[in-house]
Amino acid sequence: WIIVSQDDSEFISGGSMCPGPPSAVNAYRSELWGLLDLSTAVWAVEWVFPDLTSPRLIIGCDGESALNTSFNANPSALITRMKHFSIISGIMGYGKNIHAK
Repeated sequence: WIIVSQDDSEFISGGSMCPGPPSAVNAYRSELWGLLDLSTAVWAVEWVFPDLTSPRLIIGCDGESALNTSFNANPSALITRMKHFSIISGIMGYGKNIHAK
């Protein structure tokens, strides 16, 4: 992931390895993990710089279903037996605390 200032003068980037045994890791889970990383980073930037005015966030993701599940789903529809529950609930948790729109 990359977070870039509006005027492109500053940026931060990051990434990580998707956890789990090789049999559990797939493209969908990896996209979710990247979205969790990004959500954590945006939350941290807002925490460190609380005076940001009107932060905007544009998210691009190859896995459109991962993006929709994470940011557009109804949290009450999420059940603990659901595959990737912990990652999706983490994204939703950070998402409700991010001020960037």
